[in-house]
Amino acid sequence: MHVIVYVGVSIDGFIARPGGGVDFLDTDQPPADDMGFGALLERVDVLVMGRNTFDFVIDSGFDWPYGELPVRVATSRPLELSSELAATVAPVSGSTEEIVAALEAEGFATAYVDGGALAGSFFAEDRVDELALTFVPVVIGEGIPLVTGTPHDLGFTHRSTTSDPNGFVQIWWERNRS
Repeated sequence: MHVIVYVGVSIDGFIARPGGGVDFLDTDQPPADDMGFGALLERVDVLVMGRNTFDFVIDSGFDWPYGELPVRVATSRPLELSSELAATVAPVSGSTEEIVAALEAEGFATAYVDGGALAGSFFAEDRVDELALTFVPVVIGEGIPLVTGTPHDLGFTHRSTTSDPNGFVQIWWERNRS
């Protein structure tokens, strides 16, 4: 399973405010394009989303942004789905390795992992193969970091850097596995 983490962060490296808010990602001047998000969704065959992120997306009031892409929600709580979402969304649970095994058993090969705690567990188990950080031009001072601990250093190689006129800077890295 090839795992990609794609996330927005403040300049000072936080993915959310201390209470989980991500309002700082919405700037007065949005990026000129989708910062590669559409291309990411075309590359993956499943989105694995943390439960808090799923609830946030559902409660946002926006239309479901993932179309027909299969979505697996990492949760230990019951997942109530509308009939519309039940066709593509399902729960998954267990350790990182159990989640990966369940995804592979469904025939998935490339996963986009979304959600701070979930991504952190994939980093802790050294299961992240690509990382895209989109830096938003704001310092929030305190918040939730993407990674809170790994058993050892995880080296990545730079793949590309792009910038947007609004000040967003996106960096893609690939995990060194040699």
